[in-house]
Amino acid sequence: MKPYDLTSSHPRGTLRHAFFAVRSGRLSRFGLVLFACIIHISVFADFFASSDPIACRTPTGLVLLANVTHDPSVAEARSRGELVTYVRPAVPHGPDEQSSLALEPPLSFWDHPLGTDSSGRDVFARLVHGARVLAGLALAVVAVLVVVGTIVGALAGFFGGLFDVLVARIIETMSAFPTILLVLVLQAMSGRPSKLFLVTAVSIARFAEVVRVVRAEVLQVASHEYVLAARATGASPLRILWQHIAPNARAQAIASATFSLSTLVLAIAACDFLGFGLSHIAPTWGEMMAQLRENPTAWWLLAFPVLCLFALVLSQTVVGETLQDALDPRTGLRGDE
Repeated sequence: MKPYDLTSSHPRGTLRHAFFAVRSGRLSRFGLVLFACIIHISVFADFFASSDPIACRTPTGLVLLANVTHDPSVAEARSRGELVTYVRPAVPHGPDEQSSLALEPPLSFWDHPLGTDSSGRDVFARLVHGARVLAGLALAVVAVLVVVGTIVGALAGFFGGLFDVLVARIIETMSAFPTILLVLVLQAMSGRPSKLFLVTAVSIARFAEVVRVVRAEVLQVASHEYVLAARATGASPLRILWQHIAPNARAQAIASATFSLSTLVLAIAACDFLGFGLSHIAPTWGEMMAQLRENPTAWWLLAFPVLCLFALVLSQTVVGETLQDALDPRTGLRGDE
């Protein structure tokens, strides 16, 4: 397949072609499958690890999906010894459930396949529920980056003037600071951060990259013949921007935001590791790794979160690079050569 191949059913530079490119490459398929597995585990974390059964019977009747709904009658029946479990999750422990088995190594007990942390909480349960927190935050940040970055970059590149100069200076200023430094400063200013504030902080730290990519794409597309023809027919600037320029800019914004997912994940994990994240309200991989400072012999507290982070970053990087190549009409797919 060649660039600008008009006979192709998936023209280069479109989202449809990007989907086809991710599916066609062997390495990109591996990254997509790995990323899909992590998302699947995060979405269905309650089915992999939960203190409540999936199907059980209480004195009041049959209860289904108690691991999701956390029906109070299940806990009451368990305390009275009247709970009959039919189907339970893979690990019958919740991420915040503490026990007397602190710092047990992996495979010491069947119910704790990856061991326990310093508070007696199951490591596997905290890993799968931490994946939900991390993946959810990363996807929320990407959504904010695509929307805000596309709007700001498109307006700056298309209309130019003082607004474009101001946006360019902001991009240069924010690009000079590391992402983790900006996030830590914003987190420290908030005192006790929430998920919403963390998403906002990371979005502010990373949106300059998306704005820069979209602005450059808009500046290039605005000089194309079909845009000049639309201007000649008397189309309004907003109509030209929405119908002729925004589709190209949107594709580049998605590619750029997806490619920056790995940086976002590492920044969020670093905040949790340093104590500026969400470890006080949700299970996180960074908080689990931080426990190694006080328990240097508990290698599993570092090994398993690092492996999960490596798998998540690797999958996002592979998919992001494939999307970036596929959505850029000036370059070819790696598999094409």
